[in-house]
Amino acid sequence: MDPNGSVTGVVLVFRDVTDEYRMREAVVRREQYLRSIFRAAPIGIGVVVDRILKQVNPRLCEITGYPEAELLEQSSRMLYPSDEEHTRVGKEKYEQIRQNGTGTVETCFKRKDGTVIDVLLSSIPMDREDLSRGVTFTALDITEQKQAEKGLRRLLSAIEHICESVIITDIEGVIQYVNPAFEQITGFSAKEAVGKNPNILKSGEHDRAFYHHL
Repeated sequence: MDPNGSVTGVVLVFRDVTDEYRMREAVVRREQYLRSIFRAAPIGIGVVVDRILKQVNPRLCEITGYPEAELLEQSSRMLYPSDEEHTRVGKEKYEQIRQNGTGTVETCFKRKDGTVIDVLLSSIPMDREDLSRGVTFTALDITEQKQAEKGLRRLLSAIEHICESVIITDIEGVIQYVNPAFEQITGFSAKEAVGKNPNILKSGEHDRAFYHHL
């Protein structure tokens, strides 16, 4: 601009923002990846702040029976069958986080329809030094697994109390388990039998063809 106020030229300033643009693109892509994983994961995922639900994925909604709108901004207490269980889980989980950085607890969720399911919860804080920033958790429905374990325990209890000798082997014929009746009938202890082949029971009264057929 000259003394008379007329514009005599223009100064242009350029700044290379290529790196900044690439960084922003990378952040956006990372957020998109995380969001897609969050929504597509076959395991329940949520974020709580002071145990208030801030984010939930579709699988968590399926597990609990609640739509997203009914979960967000609600206390996680709504997911538990009792105040006592809610308190226990919080105490154990946050104590584990303080000690180890993560927390894993088996508990129960009460679905919207009232049914109670077994759940394995695993949690990790956004910031281990400041738990008020929030905690991300995963919820795995282990109801079928727990029921199978109970059934197996009942079966094992029945086997241990029957009067007949029971031997369990692997596909190679190596003994993996014997019940107390086996020990009483044969005189072999479980420690002596496990890891051996049932041919330890051969009496010498029969030929090889008999045992092959057996």
